[in-house]
Amino acid sequence: VHGGVAEPAAAAAEAAMIASWAEGRSSPSPAAAEPQLPGEPSDGMMELLAMSMTTSPFLALLHTPCPLAPSLCVVGGDASSLAELRAPALLTPTLGYLRQLLQTCVEIEHSTIPLYLTAAWSMDDNKSFAYNVTHGVAIEEMLHMTDAANLLNAIGGAPDIDQPSFVPRYPIVMPIINVSSSIASFSRRTYGTFEKIEVEGPAKTIATTYAYVADVLKELVAAHGEAAVFTGDPALQVNVTTRGGERTTVVTTLAAAVAALEGISDQGSGCPSPDPPGFNLSAGALGGGLAHFARFKEVLVGREYRTGDTVDSGPTGAAVAVDWSGVRRFVDDPRVEDFDAKGAAGAAARAFAGNYTKLLVALHAVFNGHPDRFMATVRQMAGLRRLADAAMATHDPRFPPNATMGVGPTWQYLAEASEWEQRGRRPR
Repeated sequence: VHGGVAEPAAAAAEAAMIASWAEGRSSPSPAAAEPQLPGEPSDGMMELLAMSMTTSPFLALLHTPCPLAPSLCVVGGDASSLAELRAPALLTPTLGYLRQLLQTCVEIEHSTIPLYLTAAWSMDDNKSFAYNVTHGVAIEEMLHMTDAANLLNAIGGAPDIDQPSFVPRYPIVMPIINVSSSIASFSRRTYGTFEKIEVEGPAKTIATTYAYVADVLKELVAAHGEAAVFTGDPALQVNVTTRGGERTTVVTTLAAAVAALEGISDQGSGCPSPDPPGFNLSAGALGGGLAHFARFKEVLVGREYRTGDTVDSGPTGAAVAVDWSGVRRFVDDPRVEDFDAKGAAGAAARAFAGNYTKLLVALHAVFNGHPDRFMATVRQMAGLRRLADAAMATHDPRFPPNATMGVGPTWQYLAEASEWEQRGRRPR
């Protein structure tokens, strides 16, 4: 049983084999534990929090050093005090602080993409309702990452993608709700965590940050004008439209910045709803119909939303088929160092990680002077998908030959595939 829902009986024997093996590991994965309920964290969660303090972008957001008075910071600040930021002496440190926050937001938006793509790629049926939902949300997270990078460039920052600390070490700790999210195959447990990412603690954390950035930008522009705040080169902005009509937001003005910030939050966790207070199901201005959390809920429940449904009612429309057993399986949170470098499993793990790092190098170039390369870089994802397929089809030698366990995608930074050192460890 995972997350309170029984897994298919056909997998029970193999699951027992995996559990037995995992218990014998010298360093068992924290993600093997069941998600903690809100409230006081367990001893295991405290250990996970300590381990992940420097690798979880969600936690990094909460601990971004603030050079301003405590009442003016995103954590513990007072919105009624933000007018104080209009002081001329605070313009430079405030913009520096916003750049740090937006860099972390770029990292957060990116960190969900491997989670969602792995779940999608592990499904046997890549034309299913669940696959289309999961893959579609992953693409929209790529657009969120791009909008966050556009915002950072707009205020004179430089998105730092190709560098060692950009890629988190999975599992990622989710603050507030006390759960972690792993690189894992499609399952009810995995999908339950996805829903929490989009609507509960993590979503509120980043949505609060985006709202704070918008409010601070309004104060700075009111005091100093747009030219003093939006100092970035407009030529760095990425302007693309997907086949589905969804667009990135070109940010050169306050109005565009606010639209981008609100759009990212709405598409993930729903649009604000004044009556009743809370959020509705809409993805908002960025498109996609339903917010991410609502699309994940449809898969979990096995039903679509229909007119009249609400957040509280859940989806009550037409049933949709979801095959929870048709997946390729592997040990959660795989790493290159888990496998013998001379074996087939090690070669598959290293090939994926190396090409993933090269993809980050390409994205870094896109956001730092070559926005015209965006679509070509996105197409590199097809090559990464093929490597993921090859890895999952490669037997994990730590299991008996009759165990259908492959090698999971290793979303990991490899220094030899990076250009960070050649750039002098600088974004540009």
